[in-house]
Amino acid sequence: MTPSKDFARMLRALTMMAVAGGTTVDADDHLVDLDRWPTAIHYRNTFSAEGARPGTLYVAAVDSFQVWFNGEPVGASAEARRAAEIPVEVANGGNHIAVRVVNHGLGEGHGMVSVVAADTLAGVHTTTDRSIQSWYWSEAPQEDIDWTTVEAEDLDWNVVQKGSFDPAGVEGLPSGARTAVAGYPGGIDAGHPEGGLRLKQIDGQNLAVGTPANRIEVVDGDLNTSWDPPVNALNFTASLDLQVRRNIHTLRALTRPGRSEQELEDNSLRGYSVHISDDQIRWSEVGVLRGITEYASTEVEFRPTWTRYIRLVIMEINAVTQPRVAEVEVYGSGHTDQGAFVSEPLDFGLADTAKNLGRLWWQAEVPERTQLSVQFRSGQTQEDFGDPEAGWSRTFHGPGDTLWFPAAEPARLLQYRVSMSTRDDTRTPVFRHLAIESSQDLAVAEARAHVSPKTARIGVDTTFHYTLDLSFGDESRGVERLAIEVPSQAELLSVSGLGPRSVRSWSSTQRSLQLEFDEPLREDTQLGISFRTATFATAHGFRSALFSPGSENPLNVQENTDVDEATGEALSWHLLAILAPQEVLSRVRANPPAFSPNGDGINDYTVIEMVLSKVDIPAPVRVEIHDLSGRRVASLGEAGLTAGTYFSDAVTGPGSTGYWDGRDGAGALVPPGLYLYRVQVQLDTGDEVSVGTVAVAY
Repeated sequence: MTPSKDFARMLRALTMMAVAGGTTVDADDHLVDLDRWPTAIHYRNTFSAEGARPGTLYVAAVDSFQVWFNGEPVGASAEARRAAEIPVEVANGGNHIAVRVVNHGLGEGHGMVSVVAADTLAGVHTTTDRSIQSWYWSEAPQEDIDWTTVEAEDLDWNVVQKGSFDPAGVEGLPSGARTAVAGYPGGIDAGHPEGGLRLKQIDGQNLAVGTPANRIEVVDGDLNTSWDPPVNALNFTASLDLQVRRNIHTLRALTRPGRSEQELEDNSLRGYSVHISDDQIRWSEVGVLRGITEYASTEVEFRPTWTRYIRLVIMEINAVTQPRVAEVEVYGSGHTDQGAFVSEPLDFGLADTAKNLGRLWWQAEVPERTQLSVQFRSGQTQEDFGDPEAGWSRTFHGPGDTLWFPAAEPARLLQYRVSMSTRDDTRTPVFRHLAIESSQDLAVAEARAHVSPKTARIGVDTTFHYTLDLSFGDESRGVERLAIEVPSQAELLSVSGLGPRSVRSWSSTQRSLQLEFDEPLREDTQLGISFRTATFATAHGFRSALFSPGSENPLNVQENTDVDEATGEALSWHLLAILAPQEVLSRVRANPPAFSPNGDGINDYTVIEMVLSKVDIPAPVRVEIHDLSGRRVASLGEAGLTAGTYFSDAVTGPGSTGYWDGRDGAGALVPPGLYLYRVQVQLDTGDEVSVGTVAVAY
């Protein structure tokens, strides 16, 4: 979808000023524009040296970094294309490298590269080969400096993978190893050279760790555990299940470390082959390695191949010693299957003040077989965001939309979450842009609501009592209108707490019950609103919004979750349905059952009405018209619909699901006669279909 014309015009017309983190703010209209995604990642490595000596630490990272050596801060830089050259004192025994990298989402790639150069010291550099060095990363904030000196292996952190930052163009790096390593919080790449948030690439990620295997020691990520086949282990196998088909090209085998070079050699395999399969019945050999002389780590590269199962088969043995295989690692290409980016709590627009967050819009690309969704939440302080799963709004799907901010208001801070997934790891969604308005149009200082009862039988009309507590401040403009989200068309029964005021008018659609007051409410009060409606979903939230005089920007009400002293239970506006043997697709009919599309304004169209029950996430609904021979005459739209009533009073005209004006797919009026309508709902449990007749007469 594209934004409304007015909003698009506003985006083009606003003169922005840049602020931190890629955010731009218009000081007059309080519109915030975001197209960069800063992330902070911590990296750790511990290495051993025999004898103290002076050395040089080289570091480069995207986009800026701080570095500690043995617990001491030794350098910082914001030049990604020039390595920092830092003198250090290498200690006898264990040494610790710690780097904090901030990626500002500038499209320069993702990751860092580090090398320690000192006399007779080799192999201290960033790498994904854990037989050389083990590097780890974490996105968790580090409050002190203890993390800089803990043994890296003892940290509950993630193993690095290959970064998208190319160190080949970095000035000042010594010759030799130049592998950039990276961590990707949430499985998202926020610094990709082509811009935008996208699923991380799996290049350099060990796809085998944690997967089912017949030798679990080789997929546990621990180099100190191993698969120890017997001395005469010819044709013994380690088989791995990647769980989904992956495009893989490399198998790496790591030998369990020994206390000496001779012990490492004794522990090593001598030769092995690599087989792949899609069904564990038919196996194909894709590579062989014989006569191994590099004992710590070996790998077999083969033509990139899609497969689910892979195995290592021992082809050569040492007749005296038994091999000890610490890890079997598998590498491929493509994107991870799912990920999420969660922003920091942001003070958009009117800094350090409670605000009414208004319209928002995002721009994204969602290729076929991929999905993208966005959620929002709000709060007054950083502490309000402590629970990672509490307070999120409903989920909005798709490549872009224009909508009113969906979380609780007034609010000082907001946070958003972008979730992505793909069923084709050659493709990824891309989230490119987010814009949010804010204003001081505050109807109230605080509003909270709850509902009773909190359970109802599905499809049965029920009377609900909605309690809304309103508190006003000096800056409050008052409440002229109230809208409550309802699960189906509602009937207003009564309203209490208005004092001398009254309800001027009310109306209900299939989704909203709206009340307008004869005078704006401006004093603290508790409204009691009774109405009758039915739910067809298994759950519903009676969210509501307030409108101040002359404003179309809704101020969202917060859910009241206090403990009810009478029952000891928490209050809520959430409704849980008591499931009944209700059909998913019911009350399907043509209304009217006969119509005459002759242009006289009377019965010129019909609507294929329906009720959907127990459909909590959008399901594809297709409505078609066929003649009596079964030939399809017209398609009346395919839409993603959730539970609710879809009757003629909610249909807005051509293009609406179920609307038929008597014309075929080419736009010509059909001959008079009897026709068949067909409604199909696509569900994970199978399709629901209903068929009926409709008559066309002239």
